[in-house]
Amino acid sequence: MINKLPENWVAPVLVGEEFRGESGRWHGNFRCYCGKMFEAIEKNVRSGSTKSCSCLRGPKNKIKHGYSCTSIHYVWGSMLQRCTNPNHQQYINYGGRGIIVCDEWFTFENFLADMGEAPEGMSLDRIDNNLGYYKENCRWATRREQENNKRNNVIIQWIDGTTMTAAEWGRELHVVDSTLRNRKYAGYTDEEILRPEIERENWKSKT
Repeated sequence: MINKLPENWVAPVLVGEEFRGESGRWHGNFRCYCGKMFEAIEKNVRSGSTKSCSCLRGPKNKIKHGYSCTSIHYVWGSMLQRCTNPNHQQYINYGGRGIIVCDEWFTFENFLADMGEAPEGMSLDRIDNNLGYYKENCRWATRREQENNKRNNVIIQWIDGTTMTAAEWGRELHVVDSTLRNRKYAGYTDEEILRPEIERENWKSKT
């Protein structure tokens, strides 16, 4: 009997190519929710009848780390889903553009040892948004820090030398930052981007 699945349970992830087993059915090597590799019939994993390497079956094989229903475990599971599950709504922005999770972090305990638990009000952030999830490229960041670190963000400089991201200018001038980015993409100069909002707000540099 399979124990009740945690809310953030991650389906087994196919590693490598499928192959025909002795029975003639398609098999694959999968990485389990617990981090272990196991072989299974591909159809059974896809249908959901095979959910793990057997670590979720029976009281003797329950996952031992004690974090299964915690927020840090949810963060870890969501990271894997974004990067490995083509059916995930955010896959196109992560796995679909080559963002991967390092091998060590397919095991929850390794992720926890490297990152620790998230400080209050912070979430997982990649320092370089063009690189994957691994210790040297990840940090816990505030929402504002993450907004400033978006890969679609732009730097805009006012004529007095004040330089901020579009997100920061948006907060400063009470305008949606996408408005400023769109002007930048349309070829406006930095002065043309900011002047309507500067004049509307009667903004003065704090420096």
